Amino acid sequence: MTSCVSHFMIIKINTNVYTKTIFSLTTRFLDSNSSKNHGDYILKIENFKIIMKKISANIKFLRKNKGLTQEQFATEIGIKRSMVGAYEEDRASPKMENIKEIANFFGISVDELVSERITAKWLEEKAKRVQNETELKAGNLRVLSITVDSDNNEHL
Repeated sequence: MTSCVSHFMIIKINTNVYTKTIFSLTTRFLDSNSSKNHGDYILKIENFKIIMKKISANIKFLRKNKGLTQEQFATEIGIKRSMVGAYEEDRASPKMENIKEIANFFGISVDELVSERITAKWLEEKAKRVQNETELKAGNLRVLSITVDSDNNEHL
């Protein structure tokens, strides 16, 4: 019987609820009957890798889109330049606090940073959505003022 311990991080995101959990999984390689469980663990690790690659690509795209160097961006969010490089090259996983700070800096949600593939087209569509929401909230608002006398009779 051989056992192997794997450590990985799962980020659970539910509208404004952000939690980070470190899981330690013990995978036992017993025989072909245990391969199903082993496959489940591999799937979770692979999903984590996909999410981290997406975060890396998004950070790099958003930073370059703003015209910032790694040094400038690092200064803005309060980390070392080498960490920005490690995040962008998928050599390190950002802490949850840094993910929140990065999302806030770029004006997007944590959910968008970790689950969307952010491109120039995506940014344009988001800007249109925000503009439409703003117009719905305030743009089409009309005010009709009227006066009333002491008996509450309306006067236009």
